[in-house]
Amino acid sequence: MKFLSDDVYDLRALKKYLILLVAFTGLSYVSKGYAFVALPLFVLWALFGRKSVDLLFWVMILCFTGVSNPIIFPKTPVTFIIARISLFIVAAVLMLNVFATRNARIVSPFIGIFLYIAWSAVVSAQGFEPIVSYLKIMLFIPIYAALYSVANEVTASTRVNAKAVRSAILAIVCFIVFGSFALWPFPGISQLKAYTVEDAAKLVEMIAEGDSLFMGITNHSQALGPMLGVLLTAVFADLLFSVKRWEPLYVGLLVIGAFLIVKTSSRTGMGTLIVGMAIVAWLFWRAQVVGARWKTKVTSGIFIAGIVGFAMMSAMPSARDRVLSFVLKVNAKATGVTTSDITFERVTSSRQALIDAAMHNFRDKPLTGNGFQVSEDMKYQKRSGLLSYMSAPIEKGFWPTAILEEGGVPGFVLFAGFLLVTLILLIQRHAYIGAATFWSFIVVNMGEFNFFSMSYTGGFEWALVYAAVILDGQRMKNVGLEVWDVPIEVVMEEIGYDEWVRRRS
Repeated sequence: MKFLSDDVYDLRALKKYLILLVAFTGLSYVSKGYAFVALPLFVLWALFGRKSVDLLFWVMILCFTGVSNPIIFPKTPVTFIIARISLFIVAAVLMLNVFATRNARIVSPFIGIFLYIAWSAVVSAQGFEPIVSYLKIMLFIPIYAALYSVANEVTASTRVNAKAVRSAILAIVCFIVFGSFALWPFPGISQLKAYTVEDAAKLVEMIAEGDSLFMGITNHSQALGPMLGVLLTAVFADLLFSVKRWEPLYVGLLVIGAFLIVKTSSRTGMGTLIVGMAIVAWLFWRAQVVGARWKTKVTSGIFIAGIVGFAMMSAMPSARDRVLSFVLKVNAKATGVTTSDITFERVTSSRQALIDAAMHNFRDKPLTGNGFQVSEDMKYQKRSGLLSYMSAPIEKGFWPTAILEEGGVPGFVLFAGFLLVTLILLIQRHAYIGAATFWSFIVVNMGEFNFFSMSYTGGFEWALVYAAVILDGQRMKNVGLEVWDVPIEVVMEEIGYDEWVRRRS
């Protein structure tokens, strides 16, 4: 078996996108971040040249820049503005195409989130800080619309090459996973640093709780872990549903990615990965589009991995202590904790204060909530300019209580309804990679509420969800499943069977 195969992804395209990423990284570092000025040119070149795959690649990079390592990708207000304006342009141009072309039925459910956004726009007028809420809504809509439009453009198009699409997405995944791993021996770059007195205090607290400060190619250890949980779920799902063999590159991404999550000490990231892989396995076993032979191989592989893991835990006390230390954020050997000490209350104790505050504010305004992406302390803060309003940090942890606090009961019904309906429709329409990745995104927000943090981890995780749906679209075209609102046979007849096969390969 070859380490790199050319039947599911294009090796030349994979190398091309990786070289572009490495070159852009080097230019960004040398130019102190001003290489970002070139990004709109790349975006416009792909946009107006109708290069859908390149557009997907650069839009995902734009979303990643918000959470990238500040030493490698130095950031200034100029870089922030450039990235956002580029996404605004993509949204403005491609949203016109959404109404003029055949839509992808596996992408369309995601438009439902705008019901919640509309409600938030109404109730934010009486919230904690209306200006912050409205500016964040104005930031969310174009970026989300850009991702939606690109996903619809690539999925609905009959011209894109399936292997090239996978190569573009894999290049970004490899850059993050292998790039972070390559930085492990260089703590000056890969370890979290304190730039202010407040940062130093937080780092001391994290170290006291047993957290690792490894952040890899991102800007925070608690950004890398959760992000990898979502990313690796998408990789595992693509492996099972599209690749259909134990491809070494995918296995390497999963093993090294899981190791990196451990290095970050992110319980949210590890929990997301475990739950994400479980939902992938469940969808895989119930799917009717996968052969029995491959199902048997996957079942055997998962069973053997489970047996080996259980045996190691039982036979090696040191491994058991490490797991306990990871889960409880203490030194298990020094404190003498056991598995009986693992309780829901103890594991979630770090988020309990945020949950209590959210529920207190919800009880004050159960019907209208307190406004989109704001907190009570924002009422007393002074801000210096537009960027300080749009990037005002918010930490709420558990998404159900955060949504209740922001939008009240009606907002919760709208948002939870969007999540549930979208998940069901994705599964019903055979978009299993997208459904699993979307589920892992919901899970990661149980610990890190970032659904609307489009300038940080939320933006890139939304990009991963849409990338997963795009991979579903390519897989479905290859096996003859319905991608558009008309039967796929109609589209094939319009194009011609020989031309259809040529474009797919």
